[in-house]
Amino acid sequence: MANRCAGSWVMRLHSTNAGGMFFWARLTGANGKGSNAPTLPSAIDQGVAFVPGAPFFAHDPDLSTLRLSFATADVAKIEEGIGRLARAL
Repeated sequence: MANRCAGSWVMRLHSTNAGGMFFWARLTGANGKGSNAPTLPSAIDQGVAFVPGAPFFAHDPDLSTLRLSFATADVAKIEEGIGRLARAL
């Protein structure tokens, strides 16, 4: 997933952890930030979903963040999902 997102103009990985089940990503809208709120319905229309990142902040939530799971998908499915998410954005 990290390789597929590298250089993307629509989102940037926020962390590249060696373990876990999610990548953190940040949408790169105006001034480097954009809200993911209107994006979720569009993503679902494309057959892909994400977890909004804002609820995971203790204070000052970043509305441009999202969590992308890679736990149950192989590389081909991840690449397809990132492509679908890019179309939704």
